Amino acid sequence: MHYTLVLSVEGPSLVRLVESVHKLIPYSVVRQTLRVGNVATMISGMMKLLLAKMSVASLTNWVGLSTGADEGMNLLQQIMSTTLGWDKKELKKRIDKIEKSSDAPSKEVRNALMEWIGASREEHLETRRLSRKCCESRSRSSY
Repeated sequence: MHYTLVLSVEGPSLVRLVESVHKLIPYSVVRQTLRVGNVATMISGMMKLLLAKMSVASLTNWVGLSTGADEGMNLLQQIMSTTLGWDKKELKKRIDKIEKSSDAPSKEVRNALMEWIGASREEHLETRRLSRKCCESRSRSSY
């Protein structure tokens, strides 16, 4: 955990994602579910909690005001979608800030980003493979 969250380059972004997920978890309901004495019932309750589709449409279906309405995403999907949406917004803000900046290094960074986005999937996979190889050799030498 120390290497992943503190020493790693991706640490700050992972911490930000964990904080975003933390804000969306309904801890009061989780606490009540974890108090169940029977382990099988507790696990079943947690799965029902995470996979429950609690939207306005599902509520109106349950009450009987509508039938067959789209129920949307379950809690786990909603948490993931919201967290990644926040991260996506943050990245768009950064790109807009880089685009609005008039200095030469910002334009170089923008051009490099646009070139990377336009690269093929094979090139992305090869770059990731080389990065992992480099990180593995660096982590071995540090211990």
